[in-house]
Amino acid sequence: MKKFIFLGLLAIPLSGVLAQTNNSIITQTGQSQSATAGQTGSGLTSVISQTAANNTANQFNTGVTSQSGTTNTATINQNGANVFLIGTVGSRYNEGRITQHGANQTATITQTRSGGSAQRGNSNASVATGLGNYANSNQEGSGNTATTTQNNLANSNYANTSQNGSANVASTNQTDATNNRGTITQGSSMTASNNRATITQNAILSANNDAIITQTSSGNTATVSQNGSTFSTGNAAIVIQAGSLGLNRATVNQTSSSSNNDVLITQTGGSNRATANQNGVFLIGISDSNETTITQSGNDNTATTNQNGLSFNNEAVIKQLGANSTALINQNTTNGNSGFIEQGTGGTGNAATIEQRNSFTGNSATITQNLTASGSGNVAVVTQGFAPLAGGPSEDNVATLSQEGSTNQARLLQLRNNNTATFTQTGDGNIIRGLPGSSDPTTARQETTSGTIGNTAIINQTANTGFNIAQLGQVGIGNSVLINQSGNAIP
Repeated sequence: MKKFIFLGLLAIPLSGVLAQTNNSIITQTGQSQSATAGQTGSGLTSVISQTAANNTANQFNTGVTSQSGTTNTATINQNGANVFLIGTVGSRYNEGRITQHGANQTATITQTRSGGSAQRGNSNASVATGLGNYANSNQEGSGNTATTTQNNLANSNYANTSQNGSANVASTNQTDATNNRGTITQGSSMTASNNRATITQNAILSANNDAIITQTSSGNTATVSQNGSTFSTGNAAIVIQAGSLGLNRATVNQTSSSSNNDVLITQTGGSNRATANQNGVFLIGISDSNETTITQSGNDNTATTNQNGLSFNNEAVIKQLGANSTALINQNTTNGNSGFIEQGTGGTGNAATIEQRNSFTGNSATITQNLTASGSGNVAVVTQGFAPLAGGPSEDNVATLSQEGSTNQARLLQLRNNNTATFTQTGDGNIIRGLPGSSDPTTARQETTSGTIGNTAIINQTANTGFNIAQLGQVGIGNSVLINQSGNAIP
């Protein structure tokens, strides 16, 4: 083993005598190498390159860089030699660490053709574990950028980035990826804001990867991509954004043939948005057994989940507690899917939409808004069946709508087979519509014209100051309706 330690400043004149740049450049060839660089000042550059000799694995190397100051750049390269012979000449068991204190710093760790076949390092790893590589970037200050790349058949790697401050950017790329973990933590105090974090774990087969992004305070953006051109399976994405002001945005994509993937997005306070996609590509891939949970507490929230394509046995849960919330769930070309939207604590300008189209067996949708009292202009729409390709089955559907306060409206369409709908609207101008002249006026409809005996609808409405209106419309075979209206009802 060779060890190289560089401390202090090395001045190398560039461009004649007009400018100076302080550089630390360490190059090591072989295995079990160790390199440490420490720099203090501004405009500094540190590069550590650790490569293997021909036809040998690049492994058991450690590169560590520490910088204090402003506008410094640190780079660690621990790359494998041959993408096609990952088992023998790849990059594995390597560890790269960069620590920077100050503003406008750049940290880059690259471990390509990296990893092995063992299990990845766990979230508490402090060194390389399994056959994978370990990369850690820690930046204290604002305006910093950290990039970690573990790609080209990346396997069993662990990348961790921590940034304490504002206006920082972190990017982790683990592409052609299986069994990798990427974590990014930004903020660390409530005064931090406007950070951006991206984790990309895409591949022909993207499998069993973990992506975790935690952002404290406001105006943050988080994006996770775990997409497979053929399969995206067994991946987990967690995004936690805690802030009281500004716009937090979270986006997760797990697409192509997407199966057994999990998404958890939590946003607390502020003008939040969340989007999760676990979509199959129609006629190419399916979306199967995926789960999405989005929780947004307070203020100007928007949440969207899609589990589209050939979508089977998926679950999507959205909870938005308070203020100008909108929630949408799509699960199209579906089988055995479940949706659930809850928008509570006081209400205000809520709207919720669930669609489960081209449905085959066992779909369910639940919308509740305000969850006991308060409210204002709530609208809930559930659509189960037909379109995009129109006319296919929509079987065993169940929908439950409940809206408790203010100008509530409910719209429902459940076309063929065994549909059940329960509406409850309590307080202020409630409306559930359908019929006169139909085809639409403005929705509520159940249709089973042949096949298994079918539809049931129960409608309860209690109005305080407004008018209750219930008109449904049921077409064909074994339909039944129970409607209770009290208060200022129009018959």
